[in-house]
Amino acid sequence: MPADERRKAKGMEKKRWLLIEEKAIPEVYRKVLRVKLRLEEESSLSVNEACREEKLSRSTFYKYRETVHPYHSEDEVTQVVYQLLLEQRGLIFPRLISILEKENVSLCQAGQSLYEAGQVILHLSLKVASKKQALRILKDLRKLPGAKEVRIFPDWEQDMTL
Repeated sequence: MPADERRKAKGMEKKRWLLIEEKAIPEVYRKVLRVKLRLEEESSLSVNEACREEKLSRSTFYKYRETVHPYHSEDEVTQVVYQLLLEQRGLIFPRLISILEKENVSLCQAGQSLYEAGQVILHLSLKVASKKQALRILKDLRKLPGAKEVRIFPDWEQDMTL
């Protein structure tokens, strides 16, 4: 049996990727992509709701969801820094990690000042996919218990609203 047939039989078929302009693909793939993007943007949205809004069956979404992906150029990935002024209140790191996991971002660097007067300054450097994602993270960080002030660098709050 040739090597190609053995790989196919074992489910190890080599993936081939194509970069195709969106308007050239069938509508069903565009709908799957829109559902995926909606689910990324709105964490409270269910698959049922997103599919219903796009007039796409759930089975079709699940059939194609692993084969249709948005293209993100490397230019879109940006490094941002968050500065958090926190009151010393219990364990904040599990909640912080859950925010980063939910957004699927890379932590580049983290550092904190010494505790002084019951407060600490925490710096987080993250790689984000877009300004919109960076601002969503900012909004979530501000909801952390004990977060007195949270800032983002570069300051994108002025030129974009959530």
